[in-house]
Amino acid sequence: MRVIVVVIVVMVVVVIVVMVVAVIIHGTIVDVDDPAFVHVAARRKRRDRRKQEHGTHGRSHHASRVSMGSYRTAPVLEWTRPRTCAKLARVSDPERPCRLFIYGTLLPGERDHALLKDAELIGSALTEPGFELVDLGQYAVLVPGGKVAVQGEVYAASLETRRAIDVARQVPILFQRGSLTLADGTQADAYFMPPDPVRGKRRLGHGDWKKRFAPAIPHRAGGPLVSWAKARFDK
Repeated sequence: MRVIVVVIVVMVVVVIVVMVVAVIIHGTIVDVDDPAFVHVAARRKRRDRRKQEHGTHGRSHHASRVSMGSYRTAPVLEWTRPRTCAKLARVSDPERPCRLFIYGTLLPGERDHALLKDAELIGSALTEPGFELVDLGQYAVLVPGGKVAVQGEVYAASLETRRAIDVARQVPILFQRGSLTLADGTQADAYFMPPDPVRGKRRLGHGDWKKRFAPAIPHRAGGPLVSWAKARFDK
C-alpha cells in the first residue's frame, strides 16, 4: 500500500514539474487542441517562413536598392546655350570663354563698355546683311529680319562676364540672347529684340551705332535750277 502511495506522489510531482517547466518556457499552459493555440502556432510558422525567405532574397533586394539609389544621385551636367560657348560646361568652370558680338552701348567709349573690362577684344566684325539696327536712345537694338549689315566688335568673354551683361540687358524680359553668323562665317553670341517692341522707332540704315548722329540721308548739292534760285534770292 505504501508503495502505491509513493508512486502516486511521484507521478503527481512529475506532472507538477512538467507543468512548471511548460509555464516557464511558453509563459502559459496551453492545450494543443485549443483553436487559439492552433492559430498562434500557424502565425509563428508563417513568421518563420518569412524570415527564411528574407534571409534568401534580402541581399539581392538590398543590392538593387543600392544600385537604384546610386542611379538617382548621379551627378548632373549643366548645358549652356547657345552653341558659341562650350557645348558642355560644369558649374565649377565659370571662366570658359564665349565669343560675344557687341554693337551698341557696349562699344568702347559708350556707357556700358565697363561690363567688358575682363573680356579680350578679338577684333572688329560685321554681321551678314539680315538685320536692322534700331536707336532706342538708351540702347541700340539688333532686330533680325532686315537687310542691314551691322558693324560691331567681337570679344572673348567669360561666362561670368556674359551673365553680368545678361542682367544689365534684362535677359530674357527685355532682350533675348542668341547666336548669329558674322560676315566671315563665324558664330557669336549677340543680344536681340523682336520687331514688335521697336516698331516705329528710328532705324540706322548704315548699321553703325557710332554714326547714329550722322544724317540718315546725305546732303546733296542742288541742280542748275537750285543754283539759279539761290543766286537770284541771295542778292
